[in-house]
Amino acid sequence: MRLNESTLVVGQHVCLVPYLREHVATYHQWMGDPELLEATASERQSLESEMENQQSWHANPDILTFIIIDKAQMLATPVAKRTVTSGMIGDINAFIQPDRRFEAELSVMIAEPTARRKGFARDAVLTFLRYCIEHLRISHIKAIVDDSNPASLRFFEKLHFRRAAYTRAFQSWTLERVISERLCHSDGTPLEAGEPPSDGDAPEEEEEDAFAFIQVSASVNEGEEDTPTGPPCGTPLCPEPETSEAIAAWREEVLLAETARHFLVAPVDQWIRDN
Repeated sequence: MRLNESTLVVGQHVCLVPYLREHVATYHQWMGDPELLEATASERQSLESEMENQQSWHANPDILTFIIIDKAQMLATPVAKRTVTSGMIGDINAFIQPDRRFEAELSVMIAEPTARRKGFARDAVLTFLRYCIEHLRISHIKAIVDDSNPASLRFFEKLHFRRAAYTRAFQSWTLERVISERLCHSDGTPLEAGEPPSDGDAPEEEEEDAFAFIQVSASVNEGEEDTPTGPPCGTPLCPEPETSEAIAAWREEVLLAETARHFLVAPVDQWIRDN
């Protein structure tokens, strides 16, 4: 959390602000909704516990948490009354694996019912991924979605995620998306930490870039092995990794194209005060 404790990331329709103590009361109210608890595989906690969690996440170098802000709603609030809580609609998080710093688990939630089905989740995910590419070590994304959640499956597939495995025990899909061709083999598979690229894998330019492995997770327990066999109704799995050319095209035509005009990283207090 210290990675982004004073960082605001601006997208087309959303702003991402660090999860602060001021947000906890609203977050606690959100998590009183039984539907959200079920969708996020969470349990109801006391306000005091939520306060403790926020402090713990803030101190944890392996957790990256942002509150999703409705940008238009925030900017419509008079500057004198504007705070980091103005326009709160959800959250987005990355949990970085301590022993594999290029891997993480990503979750996104639009908690305000009036903010759903308006494109905020897509904008938040793309904005967040661009931030991770440019400021962390990100190359791969994995999304784990329950088979009973077709809306989430469609959401990720519209972002060109590919079904890679099906976990029969939890009836869940693993969807994958490589978001950068750099620090990957030519067939799209990631380099291990510290592994140099071969001559055919090396990028043309030697500029520094940053990638990791992100997992978008619903309610799959850690340690359950995914299996590519037995998906329901014979749904096909993607047989081969994407080529570097396909990865680069997705990055240019989807990620960068949708974030190019609005993407900005700035100190949170300064941006709220000056815009």
